[in-house]
Amino acid sequence: MIVRSVSFLALATTGLSAAEVDLVKLGKETFNAVGCAECHSEIKDDTSVKTGPGLYGLFPTTPRKRDIIEAGENHKHTITADYAYFNKSLRSPNTEVAISEVAPTKGTTFLPVMPAYPETFLNAQKAKAIFHYLQTLNDDGLRGPSKVMAELKEGTVVKDIHENPTEILVTDRTRIFRARIPGSSARAVHVGHPSGLNYAFDPRNMTISKVWWGGFLNLKNEMSGRGNNPSTLGNKAREVSLSNQPKLHDEPVDLSFKSPLINDGKTIENNLWGNEEFIDQLKKANAQFIGYDYPSDPKGHPTFHYRVGKDTYSLTFTIKADGMAITQSTKNGKASNHAIKTDKPESIWRPNPIPSTLSQQVALTPMDQVVLLPGYSAERVPAPTDPHGRPQLFEPLGMALDPKDGSIVVTTRTAGVWRFKDNTWTMIADGLLDALGVIVEKDRLVVGQKAELTALYDKNGDGFFETFRTLSDDFLFTANYHGYLHGPAKDKAGNYYFTLNLDHRNGRQIHKANGPFMGSQGGYRGWTLQVTPDGKTIPFAMGLRSPAGISASPEGKIYYTENQGEYNGTSKMHLVQKGNYYGHPSGLVDVPGMKPDSPEIAWDKWAPKRAASVALLPHGRIANAPGSPTWDTTGGKFGPFAGDIYCGDQTLSTLFRIALKPKNEAALIHFADGFPSGLMRQTFDNKGAMYVGQTGRGWRARGGSQHALVKLTYTENDSPQLKDISRKSDTFTLHFSGNTKGLEEGTDLAIESWFYHDKPDYGSPSNNKLKETIASQKVNRAKGTITIKLKPNDQRKAGSRVFYFSSKSLPKNRKDSLQAYYTISQ
Repeated sequence: MIVRSVSFLALATTGLSAAEVDLVKLGKETFNAVGCAECHSEIKDDTSVKTGPGLYGLFPTTPRKRDIIEAGENHKHTITADYAYFNKSLRSPNTEVAISEVAPTKGTTFLPVMPAYPETFLNAQKAKAIFHYLQTLNDDGLRGPSKVMAELKEGTVVKDIHENPTEILVTDRTRIFRARIPGSSARAVHVGHPSGLNYAFDPRNMTISKVWWGGFLNLKNEMSGRGNNPSTLGNKAREVSLSNQPKLHDEPVDLSFKSPLINDGKTIENNLWGNEEFIDQLKKANAQFIGYDYPSDPKGHPTFHYRVGKDTYSLTFTIKADGMAITQSTKNGKASNHAIKTDKPESIWRPNPIPSTLSQQVALTPMDQVVLLPGYSAERVPAPTDPHGRPQLFEPLGMALDPKDGSIVVTTRTAGVWRFKDNTWTMIADGLLDALGVIVEKDRLVVGQKAELTALYDKNGDGFFETFRTLSDDFLFTANYHGYLHGPAKDKAGNYYFTLNLDHRNGRQIHKANGPFMGSQGGYRGWTLQVTPDGKTIPFAMGLRSPAGISASPEGKIYYTENQGEYNGTSKMHLVQKGNYYGHPSGLVDVPGMKPDSPEIAWDKWAPKRAASVALLPHGRIANAPGSPTWDTTGGKFGPFAGDIYCGDQTLSTLFRIALKPKNEAALIHFADGFPSGLMRQTFDNKGAMYVGQTGRGWRARGGSQHALVKLTYTENDSPQLKDISRKSDTFTLHFSGNTKGLEEGTDLAIESWFYHDKPDYGSPSNNKLKETIASQKVNRAKGTITIKLKPNDQRKAGSRVFYFSSKSLPKNRKDSLQAYYTISQ
């Protein structure tokens, strides 16, 4: 197979060079699409503690001065905040680091964690557009114009639709995709047939909700930035009227309360403010989507399965050459046909007959830029092209070892499910929406995707999973881009667990609990749900915000990681336990009897009930947006840290280790830096190598790439490395592995400490920050330890706290220093 070396971003561009665009509008859209709002506030006098400086008032029409730290010499300078400064901040953000201008962090320097935005990712016009938008964030007299028109210069224009990887081609086999298309709910399942017939089955009401001829789907919106906007129908699509559809079941079905039509804000508002509880609506719902089967004929039509009342149904759909639409329905095993007249299929656009290729070999390449400990090496695993040979957006965000053959099963956000073995990629399932987790079982895969928890089966044994069964969709899923489902994880009793993100929108369709950004739209957003072996979905724990990783320990305990934001002063790792509340009050709206304005769910009343985390993940230092924790069960094949937990960060593109201690204490130790994209998932193969799945789309990662998969391998090495930190009162012990005969005191060892608060504000400063004084150090080379006793410090406040250890003289775990943390959570 020939792999074309073409930029995905260039191919995805479809703008016409002669068109005009409002740069202010484009700037605001781009600002949100590439994730700027996650780290920078646009609000005047905002005291939220974000990763980067606030932008209101920074770029008036007459440029003003601001203070920065020049990174090379660490000197303070005053510069002019003009377009040149703005552009330099985009392209080389960490050469001049801003100093905070507002309380509570006024006078402190922001951490140099912003990723670069090269012109290949953000072209000059879009950069200028963001600047024009930021100029509108000023007071009267200083504010830039609200509209700036210019000729659109989008870059390379795709002249051949076949070269555009966001256009989903259907040539020699039927394809089935979950996608967000207006006119249906976000749970709709879309079918593309080689004949040019396309249609959607909507579990909202168990009917065919949309039919069209021509191109299947264009997922440009889904694959761009955060996927803020719904996707569109494919090239030259022509919709077909479906009036007078046959009545397929006796009882009417409407599950809009959990699967509203896209843009149906009224239903969401009723969920939040109405008198009927979500759990009661689930109990009285008269229908359930069961799943679908691919046809045995590659060019056949799929069968959809569902239940209405006590009756089970199977449905297939097609339109014949004379325009007759045929719905074949089976009720409790009894078949019937229904026909209605539609438009004849004339002048249908069809793609070129490019054959599908589902298997391809790749060559791994060394990655010297990844900063690793001695004894470790990194290789990049090239992404497969799509089934038609085009470069694709391949974000490997669910990974698991298949013990049956030693392969790694990989699920992606938009590129389907793949198997990697012997340097060969094989596509084994298609069309899932943001599939962020997978468990490999004896006879099936269990996959978490935005719309549901799904079981996939390969019943005919051909290697392609053709049978999809819904295990749980008993929660609200709208088209909101932030409505991710993370997981599943599985305990020893066979229960599955997944976490549901809060959503991001405004108005009465969301409950933010006085926080500035994320909130619940009802339907268990901000909860952990449990699915029992007999198929029951149980609301399990609440108070989650953006729980981007969930895993089971070797003992079967379930842990999740939480991202910093409102009500979370820093990122954290939690033990999931039934009935626990983890701090964000928005999800409490689903507690029976509660509405957004119920005083019983106010934050101050629930704050004392917050469960302590097992580890604090210091913001901007070791984590901004942590992914899933992964236990090292290799028994030493991956180095001297067996039993530790590995966790990556999506923003900082780093990998670190966690060693949990009793009483909610933990040691956190840097492991690797310099990955090409943002780390979200890790897994080990049966030889002890680690695969690291990454994404940089929507939330920009320091590495710069939109996606990557990296393989880490260990070769035995006896150089001393920091293995662990233990604590007894004010005495800390650093434990080293390897040859420690030459271990010496850390002559420049520095220890700082601080704490974070959890409040409605976004994030927290480093409160009560102290430079600790070392009373003594004692080296034991035989045990490989350095024991450090701190001097008593009356200024150190009791409670949760972070201790930060740094040294350039001790064995290094970063490029030029040793860095580690010990956290106490209460």
